[in-house]
Amino acid sequence: MIGPEKPSLDDLAHFGVKGMKWGQRKAVTTSDIHDARARQASRGARVNDTATKLNLATKASDQKKFAKMYAQQLHELKNNPDTAVAARMTRGEKTVAIVLAGPFAAIPIASSAANSRAIEKRIAKSNQ
Repeated sequence: MIGPEKPSLDDLAHFGVKGMKWGQRKAVTTSDIHDARARQASRGARVNDTATKLNLATKASDQKKFAKMYAQQLHELKNNPDTAVAARMTRGEKTVAIVLAGPFAAIPIASSAANSRAIEKRIAKSNQ
């Protein structure tokens, strides 16, 4: 931009959510949670397949290879942002908890939120 069209630095504004980290999205829709759970299930299946191959390996070289793959896949499974999103409860799950548990429904809802926050903190700490 050239001339008077260029905005001054005083005109800049922030339109994000206060406290939210750059590049991170908060899962607000049920589809985000379901998609994260599907991706986590896929990663979990890969880890289980590798664990089976590790248990069935007879050669030392194969055992070493599968052990390294297993450790890497397990790390990816635990330290993925999808882990925190998948731990959240959808609105439907919260509604069912309220209907079934009545006033005691606050316990699983609060524990789900606390678990998700703990996972996010652990992932942030491991990425530093």
